Amino acid sequence: TYDVPRSRLWGGRVTAYLWFKSLAAGIYPAALLLMLATGTLGAGGGVLAGSLVASLVALAVTGLLVILDLKRPERFWYLFVRPNWSSWLARGTYVITAYGALLTLALATNGMGTGARTAIGLPAAFFGLFTAAYTGFLFTQAKGRVLWMRRGWWAHLAVQAILSGAALLLAAEHVAGPLLPAAAGAELEHLFLGALVAHLAFTLLEGRCAPAGREKEYERTHALVTRGPWAITHWLLGVGVGIVVPILIVLFASAPLLPAAGVFVLIGLWIEEHVLVEAGQALPIS
Repeated sequence: TYDVPRSRLWGGRVTAYLWFKSLAAGIYPAALLLMLATGTLGAGGGVLAGSLVASLVALAVTGLLVILDLKRPERFWYLFVRPNWSSWLARGTYVITAYGALLTLALATNGMGTGARTAIGLPAAFFGLFTAAYTGFLFTQAKGRVLWMRRGWWAHLAVQAILSGAALLLAAEHVAGPLLPAAAGAELEHLFLGALVAHLAFTLLEGRCAPAGREKEYERTHALVTRGPWAITHWLLGVGVGIVVPILIVLFASAPLLPAAGVFVLIGLWIEEHVLVEAGQALPIS
C-alpha cells in the first residue's frame, strides 16, 4: 500500500525543458547586454530581431515541454485560471508568460529606436534571467530529492542562460556573420569566457552547497555525480568537453575554431542537465 515507485519519473523531456529554457532565457538578454555595454544598440536592430525570434521559438518549445510533462496535459489552462500560488510551477508559468509577452512587445517595437529598445529590453532581460532562475526554486520543492535542493542553484541557472545565449551568438557570429556591431562582436568572446569561468566555479563548488540539515544525504547523492555512476559522463563530457575545451579554444585557438567552442558548450550543458535530472532520482526516498 505504501510502496514508493523505483522508476525515474523524469527523463529526457525534463532535460530538454531545462536546456531549451536556458536558451530562451539567454539569447536575447546576452545580445541586448552586449550592445548596451558597448553603446551599439542603435546599430544592432537586425541581430536584436533575430535574437528575439530565436528566444521566442525556444520559449515556445519550453512551454510545450512543460505542458507535455504534466500528469494531465489537457488541463494546462488550470495553471492560469486556478493557480496554486504556493507552487513555483504556477508562479513560473506566469514568469514565462510575462517574458514571452515582453519579447513579443520588444520585437514589435524593435524599429522604434534605442529608447524603445532600452525601455522594453531591460525588463525583458530581467524576466529572461528570472525565467532561467525560477526552476531552481521549483526543483527545491521536491523535498525528497536533495540534489535538486542545493543552495545557489538559481544563480547557476541564470549564469547558464547567459552562457547558452553567448554560445549560440558566438557560433552564429563566426558562421553566418559578422552579425553584431563591431564593438559588440569584439566583446562577445569576453562575455562567453566570463560566463564559462562562472559556470566552472559553480560546478566545482556544488559539493559545498548542501541544503541546511541535509548535509550527509546531499554528500551521498552528490557523490553519485562526482565519484559514482555518472562521474565519467560528468567530468569527461560535462566539464571536459563542455567547459575546459571551450576555454582552451577561446584562449589559444584561432578564430575558425570559435564556433566549435559554442557548440561544445551547448552539448556540455545538455549533458550536465541530464546528469542532474537522472542522478537526482537515483536514491530511493523510502
